[in-house]
Parts: sequence; C-alpha cells; structure tokens
Amino acid sequence: MAASDSDARLMAVASDLGGTPSGVPPVLVLVTPDCPACARVPEIVEGVRRRLPDARVTVLDVSAQDVPDGVPFVGTPTYIVEDRIVSLGNPDPDDLALLIEGWRNRDG
Repeated sequence: MAASDSDARLMAVASDLGGTPSGVPPVLVLVTPDCPACARVPEIVEGVRRRLPDARVTVLDVSAQDVPDGVPFVGTPTYIVEDRIVSLGNPDPDDLALLIEGWRNRDG
C-alpha cells in the first residue's frame, strides 16, 4: 500500500526530526510547556521505548515553532502515528506500543 501525501509529509517531518527505520511508523507528539498533561509525555515515551526499542518517537514543542505543514493539530498533548491522531491526551504506554506494532505489521 502506497503512502498518502500526508503520510509522506509526516514521515519527512519525523525523518527531519530524528529519522524512522524501515517498517516503524513515525510517531510525533505535540506538546507545549504550559500544558499540565504534557508533563507525563517523557514517561509515556520511555514506556513505549522500553517495549519497542526501535520506535522513533519525536516530541515537538509547538510553542517554540510552527506545526509543520500537513501535521494534524488540535491541542496538546497530541499523539500522531503517520498522519493520524491516535490520542488527544496521554495514552497508556503499552496501548500506544501495541498500536505502533499493529501499524508496523498491517501491511506485512
């Protein structure tokens, strides 16, 4: 299945921000410093990385820069896999890791 234009844009943004290994979908987390829920983002990202060491999760402070073109944005924290918002607010790290694994395996 070919990536959509928005998939390609988000993959390019994630690649610019830290790279994405083959088969692992880019994960982007949008945060701001004044967001109380965003304080848990490092803990959630660490939980995902413990379960999926090859996961490429990029945390982007949208108060310090504009949201990249093509990246969906509603509020913070926003968790995006490829071009889809998968969580507004903090998900359980295990649930997010399972979602990433499922995304990686969906075409295989």
